[in-house]
Amino acid sequence: MASHTRAYRPLATGDKRTWLADDHLLHIKTGIFGETYSRLYWADIGAAIFYRIEPPGTPLLIAEIFSLAVAALGSVLVSPLWGALTGALFAAVYAVWRFTRPHWAVQLFSKVSTARFPLSWSRQRSELLLDKLKARILSAQNSLGDALERPLLSLTRQDDQARTKRPRLILYGLLFAFGVVSGSTKATVALYCLLFLMIFFVPRDFDFPLSIRSAIVLNQLFALVRILAWCASFRYRFLFALGWQMQFSNELKLASAIFSLFGLLAVVVRSREPQRDLIMGSTLLGLGSQAE
Repeated sequence: MASHTRAYRPLATGDKRTWLADDHLLHIKTGIFGETYSRLYWADIGAAIFYRIEPPGTPLLIAEIFSLAVAALGSVLVSPLWGALTGALFAAVYAVWRFTRPHWAVQLFSKVSTARFPLSWSRQRSELLLDKLKARILSAQNSLGDALERPLLSLTRQDDQARTKRPRLILYGLLFAFGVVSGSTKATVALYCLLFLMIFFVPRDFDFPLSIRSAIVLNQLFALVRILAWCASFRYRFLFALGWQMQFSNELKLASAIFSLFGLLAVVVRSREPQRDLIMGSTLLGLGSQAE
């Protein structure tokens, strides 16, 4: 008989990959051709690593701000009215996306498996979510009493998922390189828009390098702008009063080149970084008694 205790609840508002049940946590990892489900039972979890997701370095932050500012200001040259409105809306939408990215994450360990997932952009809220997880774990373990054999807490675990695969970086580098030169003809502009919109459906883990993801999102938003500009060039009443001829706008060519150059810079910086060890600079929370 189905029980209400089996109902799943999201870990956090808007989180569609981490679900809580009374006796376990369900984590969903999305791939290109399917999804992988993993369950960690509260009573089996022995340790947790609470850590900050690696932020972009200062040079990349400066390049990101510069790219967004140039594109927003350059849109005014396309059209004083519609360009200014579009530039402001573009910056606002990107800012909402950028500042709601999770900054903190947790990795849970059991005897046979592990799961890693984001918490929140705020450390305070992330710690509150972590406290809720810890309460569930301790409650499940205490209900089993002394009969529970607690998992060993290993300090030598390596974070073999924290690095981005080199082939993926190469592919993104090629994509950004094409974006730099995509404004030469109408066909390349159309291909630019198509490629960056299609990449929206490529799954990426939450700790995929934020600078590269930011460059992707900037190009995706800009691809939408160029599509709307192309539609507006037909002067549809429900779009805009006056259209833009995007194929011959030097300002739009420059914006796509700047966003793609930012992406290339992010790929180069990431490829030159040494591999990280997750345990370094993180907080280790023991959830069970260690064996002597």
